[in-house]
Amino acid sequence: MYFNHQFKRQSTTPGKYAYIFETLYNQTEANQNEVPPLVVDGIDIDSNKLLAREEYFKAPEGLQNPNIWKNVYTTWIADCSGAFVKCPTLEQCLAKTESIVDMNASLAYITSEEDDEMWTLQWIPIRVIVNVPTFTIHWAPSYKVLCKSQISLDDIPQPTSSVDIQNPEKTYTILSQRPRQYETKDSEWIQEMADLHVPFADSTTLRLETDELQKEKFRRKVRDARIRAKLARYRAERIASKYEEKYGIYPDEDAEEAQTEVDTDHSVV
Repeated sequence: MYFNHQFKRQSTTPGKYAYIFETLYNQTEANQNEVPPLVVDGIDIDSNKLLAREEYFKAPEGLQNPNIWKNVYTTWIADCSGAFVKCPTLEQCLAKTESIVDMNASLAYITSEEDDEMWTLQWIPIRVIVNVPTFTIHWAPSYKVLCKSQISLDDIPQPTSSVDIQNPEKTYTILSQRPRQYETKDSEWIQEMADLHVPFADSTTLRLETDELQKEKFRRKVRDARIRAKLARYRAERIASKYEEKYGIYPDEDAEEAQTEVDTDHSVV
């Protein structure tokens, strides 16, 4: 069950009450990598970049999505229908509903063992309040999951030309540079491979293209290796800093560390 069917009653006006149904779902070490059954993704958080509390509680657009409301009320009705003589219908809940941020709720936190990772705040409905005819969903960023980060490769060369292929049954090869003796007024040189009557292995065009691809592939290997080295050095410095916070100055490198550095200098990508 997600919601507790044992409600709390709060007086609103003489003779009238609001009924409060709290969530039973809490984040623990056992379920911290599981996606909650009702959730809206919030911002990505980094322990190295602290924000004001108000920044963490900026509501994502999904909190105003009627489909999200429908999922919340469907779950709430299934869990708490036994608390009513006649349970409200889904249509009655959606007819006059509010979706608000609970600024007094607990915020998901990052422990010292987790601060090397990037996390995504997740908003969950922490309670449903029935104050007829209004139904209100209270949300809070009380949950977090590991951030699904994506690598940006902005410096990869982009194609300088494109071709609209009209006949999908034919194969074309496009050269960004061509021999000077074959210059024409066209901006691109397109050669239909289906019309060639010589073996592909003997084609100067294909050999030139292969050389460029091999060069670019090798360049990417060098670039990726450098990025990995920088990330490894950054992580080593962070761990050493933690060591110094707990135990004092980190000792000079030992013989094993020095040997590793020598081996790295002579490694081949």
